[in-house]
Amino acid sequence: MVKGSSDDLSFKVIYTKNAPTVTTETKTVNENIDYVFANGDKAADSHTAAVKFTRQVSTDAVTGEKTYGDWSADQSFDAVKSPNIKGYTPDQAQIDKQVVKGSSDDLSFKVIYTKNAPTVTTETKTVNENIDYVFANGDKAADSHTAAVKFTRQVSTDAVTGEKTYGDWSADQSFDAVKSPNIKGYTPDQAQIDKQVVKGSSDDLSFKVIYTKNAPTVTTETKTVNENIDYVFANGDKAADSHTAAVKFTRQVSTDAVTGEKSYGDWSADQSFDAVKSPDLKGYTPDKDQIDKQVVKGSSDDLSFKVIYTKNAPTVTTETKTVNENIDYVFANGDKAADSHTAAVKFTRQVSTDAVTGEKTYGDWSADQSFDAVKSPNIKGYTPDQAQIDKQVVKGSSDDLSFKVIYTKNAPTVTTETKTVNENIDYVFANGDKAADSHTAAVKFTRQVSTDAVTGEKTYGDWSADQSFDAVKSPNIKGYTPDQAQIDKQVVKGSSDDLSFKVIYTKNAPTVTTETKTVNENIDYVFANGDKAADSHTAAVKFTRQVSTDAVTGEKTYGDWSADQSFDAVKSPNIKGYTPDQAQIDKQVVKGSSDDLSFKVIYTKNAPTVTTETKTVNENIDYVFANGDKAADSHTAAVKFTRQVSTDAVTGEKSYGDWSADQSFDAVKSPDLKGYTPDKDQIDKQVVKGSSDDLSFKVIYTKNAPTVTTETKTVNENIDYVFANGDKAADSHTAAVKFTRQVSTDAVTGEKSYGDWSADQSFDAVKSPDLKGYTPDKDQIDKQVVKGSSDDLSFKVVYTKNAPTVTTKNVHNNGSLVSQSKEQQTLPNSMELPNTGVDKTESITIAGVMMLILTIILGMIFTSKKHKND
Repeated sequence: MVKGSSDDLSFKVIYTKNAPTVTTETKTVNENIDYVFANGDKAADSHTAAVKFTRQVSTDAVTGEKTYGDWSADQSFDAVKSPNIKGYTPDQAQIDKQVVKGSSDDLSFKVIYTKNAPTVTTETKTVNENIDYVFANGDKAADSHTAAVKFTRQVSTDAVTGEKTYGDWSADQSFDAVKSPNIKGYTPDQAQIDKQVVKGSSDDLSFKVIYTKNAPTVTTETKTVNENIDYVFANGDKAADSHTAAVKFTRQVSTDAVTGEKSYGDWSADQSFDAVKSPDLKGYTPDKDQIDKQVVKGSSDDLSFKVIYTKNAPTVTTETKTVNENIDYVFANGDKAADSHTAAVKFTRQVSTDAVTGEKTYGDWSADQSFDAVKSPNIKGYTPDQAQIDKQVVKGSSDDLSFKVIYTKNAPTVTTETKTVNENIDYVFANGDKAADSHTAAVKFTRQVSTDAVTGEKTYGDWSADQSFDAVKSPNIKGYTPDQAQIDKQVVKGSSDDLSFKVIYTKNAPTVTTETKTVNENIDYVFANGDKAADSHTAAVKFTRQVSTDAVTGEKTYGDWSADQSFDAVKSPNIKGYTPDQAQIDKQVVKGSSDDLSFKVIYTKNAPTVTTETKTVNENIDYVFANGDKAADSHTAAVKFTRQVSTDAVTGEKSYGDWSADQSFDAVKSPDLKGYTPDKDQIDKQVVKGSSDDLSFKVIYTKNAPTVTTETKTVNENIDYVFANGDKAADSHTAAVKFTRQVSTDAVTGEKSYGDWSADQSFDAVKSPDLKGYTPDKDQIDKQVVKGSSDDLSFKVVYTKNAPTVTTKNVHNNGSLVSQSKEQQTLPNSMELPNTGVDKTESITIAGVMMLILTIILGMIFTSKKHKND
């Protein structure tokens, strides 16, 4: 308030220049890697990546001049491995790691893929030959014959499609002829399997040789049965000529071809010997007037008879005879076992001797006598087959008695032997003193002992089954370590010796451990009123030192702490709208003996900031196939909107202005893809605001159906007929057959899929044409069967000139008989008529024949006239 009496008022307003406005500028550096084929076509989706940099921009409050700070720290794009594409190799295995700055331009790379060469491998195929040898019933007759040959061919595999192209199989091979093995008594249906020629395309060969059993061999066996009658005096002397007669029998013998076993038929019919009267001998009387009729079979033994003649008026004397008994004692091998036993008894009888002839007649022997029973002697380890030879009664007519007692060795005596195998483990210190009680264990084995009954020699059987001692852990002794943690499981046999082990305990070295200590750094960030401004920063470093502990006493010895360490300088965190009293806590060096570190940073609030917000609204159009795979590169577009944002320095509360004016995305035509049709021809024009969301569209491509066409192929047959010199002999024979197959062409790749060729066809057999005077090397070209995959057929039939025919004819020449041959009418073979291919010799020979015929006719006329004249 002023009065009329007031003086003029004068004030001064002082303007202080405002602090510059500080904003943050953002910049994006992009990396793009394109993957293409050598022709420039896309090989794989491009790789894209981006990193952002920021820097402070300070705008002068008065002049508006901008001052730029440094861009944020350098960044890098990781190395990017080039994607694997089947059958292709990239010119760069990877795009290496790229380091960029805020000042860097966008990075752009191109990786070019080259198609790999096809892979060539060798395919091997084995063709086998098997020959089974069997009997008629299917049973195995002999080991099968097996053989094999191998063929190879080149297989070229396309690196991309995997399609295989096959070369020809290696040269034809053959299996040698195989003779069928000889099997006694059997005949094979094939004497051999002939040589077999096979190709790489041949199937395995299988043959069967069947053996039929041979018929048995039938022979005739002949047997003679004889009858003999001896005529003797009582002393055995011949009294008259013996009578002999014989009959023969036969039977069939069938011998099995395989086993050799013989089967016998019945003997032929029974036969008989007639009755035979004993001859009269003066002064003698036979004991049989006749030998009666005898009927015999093929199985009969020879017949033998004796007729004894007795004389008259004998002289009577006494005859003495000794009958002996002998017993031999032998072992089973025939060797003498003990002295033989011998004994004898005597008999007498009357003998009457014919006074005329001296023929003797014998009376009965004296009474029967006996040999006492004889006990077989005892022989150690042997048993006789007869404990004694019993009492034997004998007559004067008895022969000497002979016996054999056989001694068999007694079976050996079998006993069981037992053996103990022991295990002992001693536990001692290095100086030999006992460290712990010994461990002992034992196992028992048995075996049979056979003692020979004669010699007493012992034969030993195998020991009973192997046994084992369990593993034995060495006992724990504080502060000591055994040289063996355990004595392992031990397997022993009956033949094993006792086991003895020693475990030695050595005092352990002191235990060295590492002690760890952590020294911590803590930085608290607070506002001026003491409230928490940001999370505390904590860090820690670790120190170590060796601690040696005596294995027995436990006493500890400490080493030095590890080297000094440091905590890096720590920048105080940015808190929007606040400034810290310390821009950083500097680097701190600490030792293992240091205490923990503790710091406090205090933040003061800043004035509010006005910034411009930018928003990007994106439009993305994906082009995909019906299965969801990518069909073409996506279409992307973007528009930007801005608005002012005022941010309270303390609360962070924002006040937003209006977005800048509406914008639009142009209509986008769907790209053409060979062989595909999109479901939308275009994405129409789109209008968007700053408040709009991103736009996303999807165009789906459906593959067009393949084009199906028919492929036709002609297979030709050509037969040339030529002379030996190569000149044409007759018109060539030509024929052709046609095959068709379906070809399906993919609408996208253009790749063709081929169906099977139409059915196989054939060229009929073609007879070689007859050319007079020539013979072809092939009478005909046989019927040929061809497939759609067959090449054209080409044949050549070569005609060779026949040798000249020589004949002789008799002709009359002026009344004389002349012999003329065709050869006399020919010229040298080397002469040839021009252009005709016909030999001059042939032409002149024909002329000569004609002249010959004419001469004969004239001769006949002349002869006829001469006859008439006569």
